[in-house]
Amino acid sequence: VACMVDDLVKGSEPRNRMREIFTYGTVGGAPGNRCFYPDADKPQIFQLYKRHLSEEMAVFVILIEIIAAIVTAVLAFMWVRDPAGNYEPWTVICGVVFAVTEICRRIRTPSKVEPESLSKSEELIRWIQSYGHEKPLSQVLPRALQLSQLLSLSDFEHWVRMELLGYTQEGGMTEQDTVPEYREITGRYMDNYNRMLQVQTDNDFVNGYRFRYGVRQLEEFAKKEKMQNIRDEGFIEILRRELNVDVCRFCFSPTEIVGVLDRIRNHLIEKINNIKLNVD
Repeated sequence: VACMVDDLVKGSEPRNRMREIFTYGTVGGAPGNRCFYPDADKPQIFQLYKRHLSEEMAVFVILIEIIAAIVTAVLAFMWVRDPAGNYEPWTVICGVVFAVTEICRRIRTPSKVEPESLSKSEELIRWIQSYGHEKPLSQVLPRALQLSQLLSLSDFEHWVRMELLGYTQEGGMTEQDTVPEYREITGRYMDNYNRMLQVQTDNDFVNGYRFRYGVRQLEEFAKKEKMQNIRDEGFIEILRRELNVDVCRFCFSPTEIVGVLDRIRNHLIEKINNIKLNVD
């Protein structure tokens, strides 16, 4: 098990004043994730279950050895009293049992010692590199957050918190932070009559939207099959004021969110690889 992460990847600067108004700094009531996430440093069920099996196996091996020892002692006593008895095969069997249990113990010893020789940060790095491509980001990012705290990587911790909790005040977003460009999706603004907003080529950025939500909520969007709609009062007001248009919602496909999650994952893995190089 392991994991690691690198420096903060800054989003590009807004393309114009309207984009700057929308994406820059903290906005009260802006879309964000208000979910609670499990602490990354809590014991994992799988690890506890694995440890439980190892303890049970050790008890089982000891029990076999005790039984074999008792049987061997009984056979030796009977052999002394009756030298003509056919006790040799059973004595050999007990000896083989002793030998097999000892071999099992020697084989199992490295598997117990090796993980203990790893530091917690190395374990986290290995886990993220092994499972970061397949596990949901809502499970991977808490481990990355724990790693950033262990290694005192403040920039990385800041980035992970915003990806995990959302680009809001709750996620630690400041006036100097920008919603990254890799969080932008393409959709269309609709009015109350289900008509799409038509814009000129110079204003085609209006058809894009940078999501502030945390990864847990993005994952929920990605599971949907039908077109989704959100309503951002702040940006709707900007469109009304700057373009003199009246829209009520932003419509987008869930596949766009899948792309956002993939880009977040790629940034995370890249940061982890860089951190591992620095640690090594």
